[in-house]
Parts: sequence; C-alpha cells; structure tokens
Amino acid sequence: MSNNADQGDDHGGEKVGRQQGPAVWARVKAQLKSQVSHDIYRNWLSDLRFVAEVDGAVLIAARRQYTYERVNRDHGQLIQRTWNRCDPQSRIAKLACWDTASSDLRTLVDDPWKNDDLEEDVSSDEVGAGDVAKKSSATAMTFENLITGPSNAVAVNTAYQIAAGEQFPAGTLAMISGPQGVGKTHILNALAEEAAEKTPDRRVVYMTAEEFMVSYVDGARSGDTRALKSRARSCDIIMIDDLQTLAGKRKTDAEFFSTLRSVTSKGGIAVLTADAVSAELHGLSAQMRNELKGAVKIEVGLPDREMRAKIIRSRAKNIQSQAPLFELTDEMEDRILKRVRGPGRSLCGILWSLYIETQLGAVEPTLDMLDNIIRRQEGELQAASIDAVKRATCKVFGVTKAQLESKSKQQTITYPRHIAVYVARQKTAKSFPQIGRAFGGRDHATCIHSFKKITKEIEVKEDVQADVKKVMDTLYDILSGQED
Repeated sequence: MSNNADQGDDHGGEKVGRQQGPAVWARVKAQLKSQVSHDIYRNWLSDLRFVAEVDGAVLIAARRQYTYERVNRDHGQLIQRTWNRCDPQSRIAKLACWDTASSDLRTLVDDPWKNDDLEEDVSSDEVGAGDVAKKSSATAMTFENLITGPSNAVAVNTAYQIAAGEQFPAGTLAMISGPQGVGKTHILNALAEEAAEKTPDRRVVYMTAEEFMVSYVDGARSGDTRALKSRARSCDIIMIDDLQTLAGKRKTDAEFFSTLRSVTSKGGIAVLTADAVSAELHGLSAQMRNELKGAVKIEVGLPDREMRAKIIRSRAKNIQSQAPLFELTDEMEDRILKRVRGPGRSLCGILWSLYIETQLGAVEPTLDMLDNIIRRQEGELQAASIDAVKRATCKVFGVTKAQLESKSKQQTITYPRHIAVYVARQKTAKSFPQIGRAFGGRDHATCIHSFKKITKEIEVKEDVQADVKKVMDTLYDILSGQED
C-alpha cells in the first residue's frame, strides 16, 4: 500500500509522481461537476475524498456508508471513466467507505476530512475556467454547522429526534415547508448524517424529487423499475427533497405515493420538503394531497437578524480559516444585514462573491468591494433625497420635519438642522441654494455656515461625529428599505 506521498513512477517515458493523485482527483471532480446536476454533485459527489493508492489502484472514499452505497451504485462507473481520462498513470479508481475502512488503512492514512474547513472545488461560473475556488465543508451539511434559531428550531429538533431514533412514532410522514434557501436541504442531510452516526443499523435513503422522477422514468422506459423500488421501499427512513418538482407528473406521482405507503406501512419514517405548504402544492394527485393532510407539518421561515448575523459570521470564519486576510469588519457585517434580504443562501452568496472579489483571499475585503457585490445582487440603492435626510434626522433626534424647516433658534432644533444640512450636502446632488429652499427658504449662505460648522466640529468632537454617523446610518436604512 502507498499513500499519496509515495515516490514517482515512470509512465510512458515520463516520471509521474503519485503525489499527483489529489491533483488528478481535483480535475476529476471539476469534470464530474459539469456532467451531473447541481443537486447530485452537491449532495453526493462534492464530499468524496482521495485517500491513497492501494495495490496500484487509487482509493476514493465516502464518509458514510449510505453515501458510499449510493455513489457506488449510481455514479461509480462515471467516476471511473472520468478518472481514466484525467490520470496519466491509468490507475483504477476504487470507491470505499471511510467508516468501515480497515484498521491498516486508518493507521497509514489520516482522516481525509480532518481539518477540512474548506475544500478545493472548481467553478467556472464563479471564478473563470481553470481557477480554483474554495467552498466550505458545510456542504457536508451536519447539525454541527447548521445555524439554529426561532425560524427553524422545530424542524431541526424534529429531524434530530428522527435521526437519533427518539420520541418519534414509527410510520410517520413529516412535511417540512418553507421558502427556497432557508436550509431545508441542510436539515435533511444533517438528519442522514446523524442517523448514520447514532443508528447505523437503519437504512437511510435521501433523494431529491427530481432524482426520484428521473430514476422512475428511466426504469419505466426500460420496462424495469425494480431498482428504484428496491432502493426506496426497503429503507427505514426515506427523505425526499423539493416535493413540488413532482407537480403535474401523474405517473411519477402514483409511484411516489406507493413508495411512501410502502415505507410508512412497515414502520418506516418519511420526511419530505417543499417550497410551499401542502395545501398550496397544486398539481399533485388527490390521493397524494390527502396523504399529505395526515403529515406532521413543520414550517421553516426566514431567519431573524440574530440568525442572519450568526450565518454571516460562521461562513466568514470558514473562509478565513483558509484565507487569513478575509476579515469582515463590523461595518461590513452591518451593511450585509441591512441590504441583503432573503434567506441564508443569499447571505452566503454575498460572502462567496466577496471572497472571489478578493482574488481568493489574496487581498483584504473592503467596504467598496462589498457595496459593489451587494449592488449586483440586490440592485442599486435608492438615491438619497433631502426628504429622506429629513426623515433620518427626525428619527435620530426626535424632532419633527416642521421644526427642521422652522425659524426656531433653540439649540435642540438648530443642532439637528445643522447636521441635516451637512448630510444633505454630502449625500444628495443638491446645491446649497436648493438645500436652503428645502429647509424653510433659507439662503445659501446660511446652509454653507451649517455645513462648515459641522465639518469643523466633526474633526474635534466625538459626540458630533457619532450623531452624524447615526443620521447617515438611518438614512442608509431608509434608502435600502430596511427602515423600522
């Protein structure tokens, strides 16, 4: 047996080092990613690892038994063909399960997933063909890296109980619904990982609804659906992701209904996810809709601010573990929270784009980089207006618009007015005469005086600097649609 640090061999007159195995595997994965669907690659192939060379064959490992069985059955030949194209030494690629690997192998080779905070992956969409992008090992999708909060706590707790075999009735059908990107797929994969760890004697099957449909259609065309039935109906836990995909697929719907009944009637548990609650899943058969009425229904909602902040910090920490310069400031985190709406997937998309923008961690991220990325994803920020500046100033100081525009010379009114004029000049395209007219018909000289006064004080008075920042931040909230 030789690991990936062995010395090189002669091959076709050229010396090729066996330490090139991981590099060959990286090329293989890049090609696999272009040959299978995004879901299949993410859920089944992305977490495979090159382990070693054993008796002239390279060993590729899956972390868990259920993953190994699925990959070996459905993608083993594809992996071998792709390896043959990429390996100059023409070695055979064999699949193995790390959980059941021999003690000899575990003695000679470290855990391939040890300290695996980021994995190398190729994505022509994100960084250009041939460049190497790094993605978080969170693609493994475990309970440990799943951010939990009020919006998903019930679903996570239910999944954990099912995985551990605790306090969940046999024969149950559970339905987890929620918008795209809120972590439903993560929950299912975490359930599968935990079940393999806690109760390895149970057979667990995870499929997307699209995979189920393709498997059924392929079997029906060849006149033999036994492979799908053997796999899906003989399990203890079946998980089907994105149920809405089956809408309008009458024959697949019927097969799926029979599969659910087969699993639950024998005491198995079925867990489904969909982007809509069961009552809104139009296009499913009447018998399927009736079946879903008896399901345990759990909704996953959009994360609150605290959860979103945790998601940002967690993903940024993963990236920084391999790219030390990738450090988010508090201002950057706050900017993402204020401007990026939607689920965790949207937040992660911003961070990965920022990582690419830093040339894969070669330079430090800046607020300007972040603003450009947010603008590309979320659209342009609404242009600042004097009226918006007034609203921001009123919120910060507790004054009214009429007071800002009045002739009052009370300090509690003139100070907020000076700041409002300063911010209006800084953040709008308006001239001093235009600003003056908007603040009760004042002349431009009065506005210039206010601007110069705040410009001078902001350099020497921390409280003035803090007040200006509060108005600026509030104005940003108003312009980004995040105003309370």
